[in-house]
Amino acid sequence: MNVYLDESGTHDLNGTFIYAGVAVPDGPLQLKIERHLAQLAEKYIRREDLSAGVVFHATNLMQGNGAFKTYDRDRLRDALQRLCEVPRLFNLPVLMGVCDVDRIARKYEISEGKQKLRAGITIAACTCAIGVERFLREATPDDQRGTLIFENNDARVDILRNHNYLRSPEAIAEREHLPDWSEFLPFQRIAEAPVFKEKRETPLLQVADAVAFTLNRKRNQAAGIDRFFDPINGQLILRLNDLGARPRTNPGRGRSRRP
Repeated sequence: MNVYLDESGTHDLNGTFIYAGVAVPDGPLQLKIERHLAQLAEKYIRREDLSAGVVFHATNLMQGNGAFKTYDRDRLRDALQRLCEVPRLFNLPVLMGVCDVDRIARKYEISEGKQKLRAGITIAACTCAIGVERFLREATPDDQRGTLIFENNDARVDILRNHNYLRSPEAIAEREHLPDWSEFLPFQRIAEAPVFKEKRETPLLQVADAVAFTLNRKRNQAAGIDRFFDPINGQLILRLNDLGARPRTNPGRGRSRRP
């Protein structure tokens, strides 16, 4: 099983970072999803822009900037909604992890801006990875293993180092710091080191980007976000209290539990 993850957060360092994405089971479903995403790209991105390597990016779709600054705003938001519908359309579990940047900076006495940024991204990534481990243990067959595929970013060295630590026997030492998650350390079902790729070469990272963007804005109660959040809501495996109640009909896979 591949789990595609991307981050979203307040790069002014005053809020939270979220890592989130979708889990895709082994088999022909991944190719089917990639074909669907290619069709969405052909529908919503101009041919010359596709040839130039333009891909979906949630922030640009919502704000109508970047490569999409000359596009129709309503059509861009339609494209973002279609991306957010992918987890429900293909019944994909949605997983997430969160880091409160200010709290972590105070706890570890981090004051320098770039260090706070990297710490926020790294801890959100590790929290999300622990959630993936929990999902694999609780909601998939005993022989199921998972590979994490992150969108490439400047924190990849820190993410890789911390992830490898959480896979090692030394991770048991973290149990006193992570009592709610201690039973899921060290990793057993995440079988190898994470992979880092670009959205252009891995279309499912564009879905992860849309999911993370939407969840972050939902946590901050952004106006008009429910249009994009509603298709994701029923697929959340682990959910935070500030994301609201689960819909009554949940087509998602696995057991849902609050962290």
